[in-house]
Amino acid sequence: MGPVARTSALRWVEWAETVVEELQAEPAGCASLPGLAHLADFDPYLRNWRRMASDGTAEFRWQADVDPDALEFFIHGLYSLDRRLAAEVERGEREAGPVEAHTFNLVLVRGLLDALARESPCRAAFAEQLRSSWPCAAEVR
Repeated sequence: MGPVARTSALRWVEWAETVVEELQAEPAGCASLPGLAHLADFDPYLRNWRRMASDGTAEFRWQADVDPDALEFFIHGLYSLDRRLAAEVERGEREAGPVEAHTFNLVLVRGLLDALARESPCRAAFAEQLRSSWPCAAEVR
């Protein structure tokens, strides 16, 4: 995934950590996030990306070998989280994510969906379905 400006990646990670922390504090937790067993599933990714975005290089790149089932599970959780946040923004219940983080979000979504699509025809169809309904879908294509 990448390249993307290190500052965009770091800003997105900071924002995501805050959002996850807020949602973990809710009594319902992640009950309204289909496909996400627990918000803590994001923690390893966020810690890794924070470390990488804090290394002082100008560009952020991420590459990892991820089990296809784990990748699909993570993407579905991220999709559910992103849809929920977009709905909250639309209702005026939450401010949109920081402008500086927007590019990282687009690169992340594109990279994850592209990786999923390469796994199999079935997963490619699922990735295309997500592309058609993801809040930033027009920009992800």
